[in-house]
Amino acid sequence: MKSDPSGPSHPPAGNGLFQRAGAHLRDWFIARFPVRMHTRTGKVIYLWDRTQFRLYEQIYVEQVFPLRQAQAELGTDAPMIFDVGCNSGLFSLAALDVWPQATVHAFEPQAGLVARFSGVLAENQLAGRVVVNRVAVAGQNGEMTLFKNRASISASLVEAKAQRRTIVGRETIQAITLDRYAEENRITGVDVLKLDVEGAELEALAGAENILKTVKMFFVEVHPPFAEPEQIEEIGARHGLKRRREWERSGKKCLDLVFVRE
Repeated sequence: MKSDPSGPSHPPAGNGLFQRAGAHLRDWFIARFPVRMHTRTGKVIYLWDRTQFRLYEQIYVEQVFPLRQAQAELGTDAPMIFDVGCNSGLFSLAALDVWPQATVHAFEPQAGLVARFSGVLAENQLAGRVVVNRVAVAGQNGEMTLFKNRASISASLVEAKAQRRTIVGRETIQAITLDRYAEENRITGVDVLKLDVEGAELEALAGAENILKTVKMFFVEVHPPFAEPEQIEEIGARHGLKRRREWERSGKKCLDLVFVRE
């Protein structure tokens, strides 16, 4: 019997293997030769793996964080910004595009990411504008365990969240509450709070009761079932923050919520 030329075609068995090999080769190459990019106002940034490309796309192309809308509502040209879970600092740099006179306090427990971000700040002569803290933000102060995946973007203080991918390591890191940090650094108010802590949202907010009373704009990535949008809304409402759904994207497993002070 002759084969039907209109029937489904099957790729050679080795295609998947070659594709994976090609992806690994690409990752190896860009890890050693990061791609040099620029922010809207010309700040230099570097992308060294697929997760960093995705972050760049979300922040600078898709504009997950509606910073332009926030600029119109914030009422200050020199806001105090907390970037919690800053990773490689792309949000901090995007915020400085919008508010060049802002002061940013960034928080990230992974040493490699802190070193990369610090290097980018030095190259852009922004070291005096951004304070980078190698520390996790949590609901308590002291030592905690950070669960790591191959992708630095998905490391988490919540073991069950990290287990959604293969855990490749555990590290004891220092954690601090935002209220303790603000008290130690004599910070009396925060204008913009961005929170991306991979499932530890409720714990981080539990340690920010005083700071939340001052926040004017709040961006948070929520990771159900470890935190639900309704729980974040309840916390926001308790502190005078109202959710702005019209500024949010829909259809994502990880929800990016936006709140403003009423």
